[in-house]
Amino acid sequence: MLPQNRFGYLDGVRGLAIAAVICVHWGYQYTPIGGGGYLGVDVFFVLSGFVITMVLWRSRETGSLPTLWWSFIVRRVRRLYPALVGLAVLGPALWAVTPGTPLPVSTVVERAGLVLAQVTWVGELDGVMDPFRQTWSLGIEWLFYLVWPVVLMSAKRRGVRPLQLAKASAVVALALYAGSALLLDTRVFYFLPPARFGQILVGAALALWFVERPPTVRSRPRGQAVLALSLVAFIVYVLIGPGPFGNGPRIVGVPLATTVAVLLIHHGYATTAGPVHRFLGSGPVTGLGRISYSLYLWHWLPLFLLDKDELGLPLPVVGLIGLTLVALMTTLSYRFLELPFMRSRSDALAPRTPAIGGDRTAVT
Repeated sequence: MLPQNRFGYLDGVRGLAIAAVICVHWGYQYTPIGGGGYLGVDVFFVLSGFVITMVLWRSRETGSLPTLWWSFIVRRVRRLYPALVGLAVLGPALWAVTPGTPLPVSTVVERAGLVLAQVTWVGELDGVMDPFRQTWSLGIEWLFYLVWPVVLMSAKRRGVRPLQLAKASAVVALALYAGSALLLDTRVFYFLPPARFGQILVGAALALWFVERPPTVRSRPRGQAVLALSLVAFIVYVLIGPGPFGNGPRIVGVPLATTVAVLLIHHGYATTAGPVHRFLGSGPVTGLGRISYSLYLWHWLPLFLLDKDELGLPLPVVGLIGLTLVALMTTLSYRFLELPFMRSRSDALAPRTPAIGGDRTAVT
């Protein structure tokens, strides 16, 4: 049973993001296609900042600032850690029973501990986090979770207007990105928190802007051509763009993905129709988005474990076995380690549009 009051369109944006990640981790391993799929992580960062900020600002919880912060952290642990623990426990177990694995089990166990400590992004600076390389971005988000709720709730209690905080967040985001792009080498830029915090803050700024100035929902979407071209540019970059390390990501990739994420989120809240809205709100895409966290955790390990030479099977057969294992582990993780710990966000993420006599809530 899915939690009530989910805004399906945002799940569609998640579906687009995880599809891009799969392109780079699956297709780019064997073909020249999909090298720009790392942009999916950029979309996740922007979306995470938007969702967390909207939920925190609209929260009706009361209490001291430390109490509210601790309550938020506990909710995040309860929501995200069961599936993460599943990966950290089952990953080494699968490694131990798979023949021909390239690393000692003890090394994998140590790295599983780093997964739970949310610091695999540090190891990825040297590229030594296999088979848990995909978890680096989760650690970046956790660092942000430790700081941003305090800043946000403090500002709210001091009476800072959402629009003021949105503008300040956007300025800080731009400074973090520009400083990182100018001063850091490509790999450090990609994995270190500053530029990523900037992307998360962009999503936060958009949420705060919406809080004070809810977009008017229109029956006929505007700017469809610009949005469609932006989405096409994103998809083209995912398919034929360069890999994640180089000048391409910081000069073109990160700005492109951040801009497209903002446009897509805004589109979902400001319109009720149009081809992009119908695509991202469709059942298959939103369904992919709902399982995106478990899929993100498990899409890499099963394929990484399988060695066609060790198994003595043709590559297509090995690939089919790997995809089957990915589907199985993702399904089990979502069903037993995600769904039981999800809770309704009430109407915190529901689009709200100005109306005479007060606000009204409209779900598109």
